[in-house]
Amino acid sequence: MTALEQAEAGLAEARSRWENAKTHLDRVRPLAEQHAVSTRDVDEATSSEGALRALLEGAKAAKRKAEIDLGFTRIVSPINGIAGMAKVQVGNLVGPGSAEALTTVSTVDPIKVNVPMSEQEYLRDMRNGKNGKAVLELILADGSIHPHKGRFAFVDRQVEAGTGTINVAALFPNPGNFLRPGQFARVRARTSVLRNVPLVPQRAVMEVQGSYEVAVVTADNKIDVAPVKVDRRVDDLWAIREGVKAGQKVVVEGLQKVRQGSPVAVRPYRQPPRDEKPQG
Repeated sequence: MTALEQAEAGLAEARSRWENAKTHLDRVRPLAEQHAVSTRDVDEATSSEGALRALLEGAKAAKRKAEIDLGFTRIVSPINGIAGMAKVQVGNLVGPGSAEALTTVSTVDPIKVNVPMSEQEYLRDMRNGKNGKAVLELILADGSIHPHKGRFAFVDRQVEAGTGTINVAALFPNPGNFLRPGQFARVRARTSVLRNVPLVPQRAVMEVQGSYEVAVVTADNKIDVAPVKVDRRVDDLWAIREGVKAGQKVVVEGLQKVRQGSPVAVRPYRQPPRDEKPQG
């Protein structure tokens, strides 16, 4: 028999004895008023009822203590979420002084995504008045896009001096707990719109001492190495603000062989699939 069952049995016994004593006292008092019983009988009945009432209260307290003690054997997570693998098994002794946690519980709906944002991106976002209000997309490790949009939830208090980035937390709805902690993903936000800007393959842009160049093919199929000003990357393409016009041809492969003014044989460039590694 468990301690709680023992306490419940003791409480039932104490209540029964008290109820009998109270019934006896209620029966004796009217008889005492009629002088049918002695004063001593009334005093004994009153004393017995009071003692048994005290025992009843003690039995109630014992039952409450047994319930509290039993509650300590059931561990409930203070947050909603999913639990990891148990680190202890049935029969292990655990308590407040245990060095190892029983398990780890994570709240994953919504799931938090930590994003290191560059200082330039942070300043641009704040100056544009967005203040972290941009709608976010989550690109998963396999290239698919999470069907639910996210939002910025928290910005760290300082910029990391070593990386020049500031940590930002974004929240994404995660019904069904599809996304799990530790996964890799990329966060994409539309902070501005570039119109009529040519996009060239990233491989066509050469970086030379902090500046960028593109080998443009002229109308007579000769190379013109032109300095360009790049804006941002869109997947594996680069937006060019200055230096290349829409419709111009650029060299993507064999850049190490091209020279200013050298003739070239133009061939169409085939964009490799995302799961295919570029050659050369």
